[in-house]
Amino acid sequence: VGLGSPLEDMAPLRALSKGCVFINPKFDPPRDRLNTPELADKPSLRKLTSQQPYLEKFVAKPHAVTLDLGNSSQIEAAIKRIAKTKVRPIIPFEFTTEGLLERLNAYIINQDFCQNSQWPPATELRVKISFPGDSCIKTCSDSGLVCEPELFHAIESRRIHGCRIKELHKLLVAPAKAFNSTVCMLQKQPLLYSCSASDASYRRVCPCRTRHPQQRALCANC
Repeated sequence: VGLGSPLEDMAPLRALSKGCVFINPKFDPPRDRLNTPELADKPSLRKLTSQQPYLEKFVAKPHAVTLDLGNSSQIEAAIKRIAKTKVRPIIPFEFTTEGLLERLNAYIINQDFCQNSQWPPATELRVKISFPGDSCIKTCSDSGLVCEPELFHAIESRRIHGCRIKELHKLLVAPAKAFNSTVCMLQKQPLLYSCSASDASYRRVCPCRTRHPQQRALCANC
């Protein structure tokens, strides 16, 4: 049973590998570096919707059950359901030795320091426009895709629909469209490209890509 901390620890995955079910505490509102001391020193704006977001999004029932620990009736119902369910041990492929070697191989064979090569390829790019206040992580995830920072520059080189005015800014949310406006913000400082940034005044232009069913780090056709 998760107690809300430590966040994104490996212990729940080890429990799943032994045939256990992990009760994953849901966070509402999500936790981030601004409201959680444990995350205060993390150089990221990610918002965690549960103690183990990976299990919440990619494993789920019956191996992981995400619920509000403040709801006693919900917890009681979940425990009764778990007690009646036979669960086999499971290790997500990307956490196996084979999965690690597959990623490592893909990274190595696609590195080219002698010329300008791009990987993941731009053919995997799926441009999505976020709702105001949403990050690219959420926007891509809602479409079953992954935000790929390496493809931000591919967006910048394309014509963004609905942009009459383009301005260069050093903003974490760039590239983005000002809400209820035809003004688009392009990124002046590439080091500021961020999948996790969000702002209620902007609709982010997100570099989503496909993902391999068992390897989020790899695109479907990489």
